[in-house]
Amino acid sequence: MALNLSVIFLSVIALRLCQALPPILHGKRVTGTLDAFIASESPLALQGVLNNIGPNGSKAPGAGSGIVAASPSTSNPDYFFTWTRDSALTFKMLVDAFIAGNTGLQPQIEDYIPAQVHIQTVSNPSGGLSTGGPGEPKFNVDGTAFTGPWGRPQRDGPALR
Repeated sequence: MALNLSVIFLSVIALRLCQALPPILHGKRVTGTLDAFIASESPLALQGVLNNIGPNGSKAPGAGSGIVAASPSTSNPDYFFTWTRDSALTFKMLVDAFIAGNTGLQPQIEDYIPAQVHIQTVSNPSGGLSTGGPGEPKFNVDGTAFTGPWGRPQRDGPALR
């Protein structure tokens, strides 16, 4: 479970090693083992993920139930959207944690399923349910279509849900 929740932290550590920077966390030099670091940071990382999931995430005001906000930023840049593939990868991590024993994640997982069913049926600039709409990668966090300018069609990755 710890490794599944800590991919970001491992990436940060690898980056720091590649840049030959001393490991620093919260203004203090980090000592101890990598396993200890992962164990101490995993709960913080998990909470950070949950903070971006509606409707109760502290960084996702107005987000629908089970919707993952990519970022709380609404200006410079405005990135307060949900991305289908990124949401799927986020929930894959949560499902892995659930399978590993974190049963407290079940309500969020159960909220995600109907949210994705809904988004698949939302008509959008890429089309409707049977005319290309499920290929749309980006929606508003309230589950409505993003109709602003965007490079469509976007075919840069697998259609995860």
